[in-house]
Amino acid sequence: MKLIKLIISNFRGLKGSNVIDFTNSNIIFLIGQNNIGKSSFLRAYEFFIDPKQIAKT
Repeated sequence: MKLIKLIISNFRGLKGSNVIDFTNSNIIFLIGQNNIGKSSFLRAYEFFIDPKQIAKT
């Protein structure tokens, strides 16, 4: 399975609708300043893969 697009809406620190397009990507880097949502993005992806995972944190 290859993830093509991830849409995250109002999840933790990510407000509104956030679209990440992976169509032409084989490697993904999360780079940015503090408090912009890098960890929230990873938690949303983790929740997508295993919805029970969010309860463990």
